[in-house]
Amino acid sequence: MFLIGKGSNKDGHNSVGKNFVIEVDERNFEEEVINKSLNVPVLVDVWSTRCVPCRTLGPVLEKLAEEGKGRFILTKLDADQNQELIMMMGVRSVPTVILFKDGKPVDGFTGAIPENEVRKFLAKHVPMAESDEEESEEVNVEKLLAEGSVKEARKLFEESDDKNILLELRILMLEGETKKAKKIIDSAKDGADDSLGELISVCERWIEFIENRFADNSKIIDAFQKNELRCVLDLLLEKLDQNRKRLFLDLLLLMGRGELSEEYRSKFAKLVLS
Repeated sequence: MFLIGKGSNKDGHNSVGKNFVIEVDERNFEEEVINKSLNVPVLVDVWSTRCVPCRTLGPVLEKLAEEGKGRFILTKLDADQNQELIMMMGVRSVPTVILFKDGKPVDGFTGAIPENEVRKFLAKHVPMAESDEEESEEVNVEKLLAEGSVKEARKLFEESDDKNILLELRILMLEGETKKAKKIIDSAKDGADDSLGELISVCERWIEFIENRFADNSKIIDAFQKNELRCVLDLLLEKLDQNRKRLFLDLLLLMGRGELSEEYRSKFAKLVLS
């Protein structure tokens, strides 16, 4: 994961020109993403030429788009060249992937996740090919976290063969298991890549907030430690000072993109812009 900043470097991204891969910007976003998603799922890959993880994720997405043969469309959005658009979408780091259906964002993820996880993500929203019709659709840990179903996410994570440290750290934090999260942070801090480094920073801000337990924050902390994420988000919005604004956005990042997090992302945007 690469934090977004201004930049002017733009190259000929090798996805452009493929049958089911389209480059988009502020001029054609409505037509290529919003309007087309009324008929077919549209995946928006927000990337940057300066982002190393983007170079890993991009080819995976392009490969799956070609395999999909039109069951979904992949669009590529250069973060450096479209700052206003990505701010409106709530994108804070790259790579970020957002899936649009029926003219609106419905799901997404951040960071360069493995190909098998991308396939699971797509399976939730993209019509299966005939050869895949007998395969059951898997409930994704990411989806459960974004819905605030932390216990169910933990159960599915434990049953999975893929013990991704990024996912484990997010689950521990949303479980309120900050002591266990700190152990992982302490052991992984040295040599952490961009994705893990950003997640560690998010976790550390929440851990500091919990450990410095001030009276007016006690309700938020209690709700957080009980996994009552909707309650936490509501309480943070009640008094949205600079610190709580940061914690609010950090919590959405820990949850990932889904119906619950998108609901509160919208509430946050209306409150800030009002």
